Amino acid sequence: LPTSKLPFSFSSNAANAFSTDQGIVFVTTGLIAQLTSEAQLAYVLAHEIAHYTEKHVVETFDWETQKGQHNDRIERLSQYSKDKEFEADKIGIRMYNTAGYSVDEIFTTFDVLMYSYLPFDEIEFPFTYFNTSQIFVPSSLFPTKKYEIKADEDYDDENSSHPNIKKRKEAAEKEIGTISNWQNATQFLGIERFNQIRNIARFESVRSDIIDASYGSAMYSVFLLEKDFPNSVYLKRMKAQIWLNMMLYKSENMSAKMLDKTSEYEGESAAVHFFLKKLSREGMMTMALRQIHDLHMANLNDTEITTIYSRFVKEVSNDEKFKIE
Repeated sequence: LPTSKLPFSFSSNAANAFSTDQGIVFVTTGLIAQLTSEAQLAYVLAHEIAHYTEKHVVETFDWETQKGQHNDRIERLSQYSKDKEFEADKIGIRMYNTAGYSVDEIFTTFDVLMYSYLPFDEIEFPFTYFNTSQIFVPSSLFPTKKYEIKADEDYDDENSSHPNIKKRKEAAEKEIGTISNWQNATQFLGIERFNQIRNIARFESVRSDIIDASYGSAMYSVFLLEKDFPNSVYLKRMKAQIWLNMMLYKSENMSAKMLDKTSEYEGESAAVHFFLKKLSREGMMTMALRQIHDLHMANLNDTEITTIYSRFVKEVSNDEKFKIE
């Protein structure tokens, strides 16, 4: 392909992909972080390539320009876009089949899209996670119940540009039924290469959450990544940044802006949001001091962590209510 028609990654935790009328396909790092196989990425690319080959981007723009002034614009554009999504799925399935990938991965791709608003993995968060020989966090600061995952593939899509997952699965199943020569490959370029790219996207998701002040989500992602990368300096730097920023928000009584609402709690990450929300102002400051101090002492030669520690000390020393004891 010409270089102008290669896929690019787009740094955002929103799980999405889109194509332009020049044939450039963008896949967000947020979506790459969620995928579990090369085949799933192949299907996403096939779908977006179909949007380009069928000139959906241009046609949609023309339709909006000419027809977009009607009172029912949202409903009409939504229906128009849904037709194009079904068409892109249909053509994409045939491209994907020609490439030799497994039919099963089409449906797991739809599942990934449905659950993509959640963290990239679901692992129980231990209530002892923050405990060290120097600090003890009581379990009473954590929830006593589990928060169910509320995703429903038959959600209301009336005002959405995409049909819901249930409808896309049903349409895909019909198209798949017309094809007999399915292969079973889930990867051609190597699982190590796929995992490397996905891990980069997952590391990037932490930074994106910090930029968006989604500190509870960032903290849970750090916890997930530490399972495979326990000695990562990058994760230690991100953790120090998270604690510094949370303390600054809390000291300005702005913590509501950095944490999910209780009504939004879902899955295992809810325990982190619950804990951070329940911390008092003094509790947050003490936790942050302990965490950042320990990170600093364990990484004395790291300029970034040292800078964060110095900034933290400067902030707390200006707070008359804070006592170092």
